[in-house]
Amino acid sequence: MSGSRYLADTNAFIYLLLKHPVIEPLLSDDWLHSFITEIELLGKPSLKAPEEKIIHNLLNPHYS
Repeated sequence: MSGSRYLADTNAFIYLLLKHPVIEPLLSDDWLHSFITEIELLGKPSLKAPEEKIIHNLLNPHYS
């Protein structure tokens, strides 16, 4: 970890989930998110269980 910390908007996490190359330089940094970001990512009406697990793991690496 480089020591940089970012409060990431929902769009940043969407780019990360889509593996967008603009996010690559920031992957080694520490990302923080708001509860609103979590609601927005998990509130997708057509969200399937595997996608939900990926999002939980992304937002909280200690999620099981």
